[in-house]
Amino acid sequence: CVELDINKAYYVALYNLGYISKEFYEMCIELPKKIRLVLVGTLATTKSVLHYTNGEISDHEIIKNDNLKNVFFHCVKVVDECLYEFSYLAKEHFIFYWVDGIYLRPYKDLKRHLKFIENRFNMQFKTDLKERVLIVKTSKQCTNIGVYKNNKDFKMFSLPNIFTKD
Repeated sequence: CVELDINKAYYVALYNLGYISKEFYEMCIELPKKIRLVLVGTLATTKSVLHYTNGEISDHEIIKNDNLKNVFFHCVKVVDECLYEFSYLAKEHFIFYWVDGIYLRPYKDLKRHLKFIENRFNMQFKTDLKERVLIVKTSKQCTNIGVYKNNKDFKMFSLPNIFTKD
C-alpha cells in the first residue's frame, strides 16, 4: 500500500484560495505542525466567555465568526475534493482517505494520476510506502483499519461503516 499525504494541505488550500498572503503562508509553514493545526483550527471555533463578579458568573457570552468558519470549511472542502478526485482516478486501487492523506494499492498509472492531481489542485504530496493494510475489526457503526510500516509503525483508523458483507 502507498500513503500519499498532501504537504501542509490546509495552508496550501488557504493560500490557493486567496485567504492568506504568500508572506503569511511562508511564516505559518515554518511553525511546528501542532501549532499549525491549532492555528488553522481556530478559524472554526466558537468561544464561550464567562464574566465573573465577586467570584460568581455574572454574564456568559458566545463569540463566533461565521465568516471565518466558512473559510475553514471552504479549505476543508478543497482538500476533500482533491482526495475524492484521486480516489476516482485510482478506481479499484483506492483503499480509503483520511483528512489529508489517501491510501492506495500501487498501480501502473499512479505516477501519472499523482502529477495530474498535483497540477489540478496546485498541491504537492509526499509518498510513504506501507507494508500492509488490515481490516482489524468491523461493527455496524464503523470499520477499524490498521496500517503497518516496517512491521512496527502502526496507525489505526476508525471509519464509518463503509464495508458491507452483502
